Parts: sequence; C-alpha cells; structure tokens
Amino acid sequence: MKGRTRQKEKGQNSPEREAATMSDCHGGDDALPPDLDRLRAVLLSDLTTTFTTTMKMVVGEALNPISAALEDVKSTTNSLNLKITGIETAVSDHSDRIAALEVKCASLQSENAQLMSKTEDLESRSRRNNIRVIGIPEKAEGADPVKFMAIFLLRSLAPASFPPPRSLTEHTASARRARRMREGVPDREYSLSDSTTSALGNAF
Repeated sequence: MKGRTRQKEKGQNSPEREAATMSDCHGGDDALPPDLDRLRAVLLSDLTTTFTTTMKMVVGEALNPISAALEDVKSTTNSLNLKITGIETAVSDHSDRIAALEVKCASLQSENAQLMSKTEDLESRSRRNNIRVIGIPEKAEGADPVKFMAIFLLRSLAPASFPPPRSLTEHTASARRARRMREGVPDREYSLSDSTTSALGNAF
C-alpha cells in the first residue's frame, strides 16, 4: 500500500503536472498582465527615442566635417565658375581682336608688296639716270668732290667747251699726253646719282 501511495504522489508532482498547473493559473495563453504590457510599451518607446536621438547626434557629428568640406568645395566651384566665365569673355574678345588684326595685317602685306614693287621700279629708273665718269686721276677732286664735278661737267658738257673735230693725228697725240699724265696714278671712277646732280644744280 505504501509503495502504491508513493508512486501516486510522484505521478502527481511530475513536470507535466506542474506545467499544466501553471497553464491553468495564466488562463491557458501567453498574454502578459496589463501593467507589464504598459511597462513594456513605455520602455520600448523610451529606448526607441533614445536610440534615435543618439544616432542622429552621432551621425550629425560625423557628417559635420563632410558638410563643411562640401561647402568649401561648393564655394571653390562657384569661384572657379566665375573665373571661367571671365576667361571665356576675355578669350572671345581677344579672338575678335585677333580676327580684326589678321584682316589689317593682310591688307598691310598687300600694300607693302605694292610699295616694294614701286620702290624697286623707282630704284631701277633712278639707276638709269646716274652718270658715271671714268678716267679722272686719283685725288684730282681735292677736298670737295661735288664742286669739282660741278666745274668738270660745266666745262666738259657746255656747248662752248666742245672743241671742233680733230684729225686722227691730233686725237692720237692728245691720248698720248693724257696717258703720260696718268702714268703711275690709278684712274678714278665716279658715279653721280640724282641727289648728286641736284646738288650740282644748286652749286650753279
């Protein structure tokens, strides 16, 4: 009898029976009491608020240097944009001026070519008017070559200075005398340009 009673008590105190007893006490579901449910909601709300505030503060502190750097980049970009705009305006102005200068340069080159052609033509014509005198003894002009040539041409080219035609014998004798006068002295050559002839005209 005693053995059966002990077995019955053990069966009554088994874990399955205790779990069934606790289940009966809670009404058979997992619902919390109203007070604990409200406490859980309050704690969850406070934790969420605290976490959100903390995260915002941490993220804000982490983003502050980045925001400052971005502001600097933005300011620098705006400044560069202004400079680029000014450079573009200046380049456009310079391009217009260069185009105008190229047109003027082309016109000046054409005019210069025409003037060079005229100058060469005038130089050629001027050389044709030069007078070249050959056979004057060295240092015969003295200290004033212009005056010497003025007198020489006046005497040589004036109508009264031309002698009458001479015979061949007279020409030969005159040539021999002139040759003896120039022995040992090199001949001198003179070239008279238009400016020299103008000076000769003033000398008369």
